[in-house]
Amino acid sequence: MLEGNVSPMMSARLLFALCSSICSPFLLNFPTCANSKVATIRKNLFSQAIGERKIQFTAPLADRQPLNTIVDNYNAANSSTATDRWYGGFGIGISSPHLNGNGQISGFNLPFKLDIDTNNPTVFNVVVGKKFSNFRVEGEGLYTNSSLRNGSFTVPAMPSLNGRSSDPGTISNFSILLNGYYDLETGSAIKPFIGAGFGYSSTNLDASMPIGGTTVPLKGSNSGFAYQLKVGASYAISDRADLYLQYRYINTPLAGQASGTANINGTNTNISANFSGNLNASIVEFGTRFGF
Repeated sequence: MLEGNVSPMMSARLLFALCSSICSPFLLNFPTCANSKVATIRKNLFSQAIGERKIQFTAPLADRQPLNTIVDNYNAANSSTATDRWYGGFGIGISSPHLNGNGQISGFNLPFKLDIDTNNPTVFNVVVGKKFSNFRVEGEGLYTNSSLRNGSFTVPAMPSLNGRSSDPGTISNFSILLNGYYDLETGSAIKPFIGAGFGYSSTNLDASMPIGGTTVPLKGSNSGFAYQLKVGASYAISDRADLYLQYRYINTPLAGQASGTANINGTNTNISANFSGNLNASIVEFGTRFGF
């Protein structure tokens, strides 16, 4: 307890000092506590906004649309199923052409039949076309070359003129065709297809045939209408290239002449045998197509 007289100023100073000593710990810690509480409140509000409102950091629709259009156009242009795409290709294969025809031996009114199989075929084709969704239209050049075997020359009215040959010669064909196809969509890299075509064909025959015990030249050259049917499947190896395996049946015309000396009724006679017929071929091919 203070003794003596204490002035009012002294009393105020003593009261301030006492209050300061009591409150100073709370005053010193207040800013730290306040800042911590504010940070906690902000963090909770941000987490709540993310959880409840599912905030997504995306561009506005107006800004995304041009990018989507660019991506769609790129995918369409580079897809193996893209429409309005030009393509080219080539293929090789094996063939089994069969020649059959009928003719007349001039001057004797003797009809005959010609029947020739082939061996060692060579097949090569090139194509240029355009794809329209699942449809394709193409131009094709086709070349085949085969050696002949097992040929027969038959004269029903005079069997003595009949003849056979195991190696009668060669036959070649060149065709220019316009084809149409439909590709079956399977949702995979493998797509079956069917097709048909028609066009112009030129066939050449260089052979020989025994007639009446004498081997005579058998020549033929003919051009005309040809048609074909196709079925096969393709396999996409990239967005712009595929491999294919196909079967085709093609029919082309052929006409020619066999001329020489034959023994008819014991007499050597010069004869001329004109014939016309068809070259029918079954062809299996393997090839590739590529877009550009």
